[in-house]
Amino acid sequence: MNNVVSIALLAVFVSFTSYLFDFTWLELGANLSDFSWIINLTSGSGSLMVITCLALILTGLYTQNKKHYFKTLARFLCFILMLIVCVLSLKSSVEVKRPFQVLLSEPSMSCTKVQAVKCVKPINIANWQKSHWENESRFSLPSGHAAFTFFITTFFSLLLYKNGYKILTLGLFSWTVLVSYSRLLIGVHWPLDILIGAVMGIVFGYLSFIPSSFKLRP
Repeated sequence: MNNVVSIALLAVFVSFTSYLFDFTWLELGANLSDFSWIINLTSGSGSLMVITCLALILTGLYTQNKKHYFKTLARFLCFILMLIVCVLSLKSSVEVKRPFQVLLSEPSMSCTKVQAVKCVKPINIANWQKSHWENESRFSLPSGHAAFTFFITTFFSLLLYKNGYKILTLGLFSWTVLVSYSRLLIGVHWPLDILIGAVMGIVFGYLSFIPSSFKLRP
């Protein structure tokens, strides 16, 4: 279990390293790769719900002790609800604007009303990226996606690592880090949003798994 926690902290560190870089590289008209689109496809709200439900169903099918499984499932759901409440409450409290909102408002902030038209430059945004901007109506801090993905990754990694599936554990955290970076690339989160969301997800995920003692069938 200590090894899984170490991997989780390493994943947070990797996400935090982006905090050392300035956001001047974020150009609204830049063409993002198809890889970014694929990663974001797996991190949408609907996709995350499907992935989580499938993981819970598969865990139930391969669990030796059903009694322990349902107890842990109830604890999992309780902690994930508490995480959602904490994330939404913090967003409403700090009210941090998203990067794309700040960058889109820059011309009007730096120019007079007469000069505003000359300052604005036409930009081309991919439709899938626009949909993310349109759907991200809440404030930025913390990242709900980072919190949720680190939560489910920490929980299932503890389960998988405990049963000898170490490669899958590394794969889960790699996916989580990629999701976090993709949120930076499309301009919907600041690095600090990712960091705080990741820490919250790891803490809640770890607490939800502590009493678990069930084993998976080989």
